[in-house]
Amino acid sequence: MQAQRKDSQKRRAKILAVAHPNFPPDKLAHFAASPDAELRAAVARSPYATPDVLRTLALDGNAEVRRNVAQNALAPDEIRALALLSSD
Repeated sequence: MQAQRKDSQKRRAKILAVAHPNFPPDKLAHFAASPDAELRAAVARSPYATPDVLRTLALDGNAEVRRNVAQNALAPDEIRALALLSSD
């Protein structure tokens, strides 16, 4: 039970960290490839995600991830449109 709580805390810390302005861009790209959809969704919301990362996430199999890309005001219009047109 304690190990599960520790894993949950680590996961939560990662999700919060991606929004920090000093979070390394290469780590954002790494987290964008995570099997954890909630972590990918957090990367998709990040104002610091690069267009390449957002383009990848715009084609994600998870609807919430794509929705976050589409709602990211700093994503280029073509990537936001790609996210809106992609489906499960």
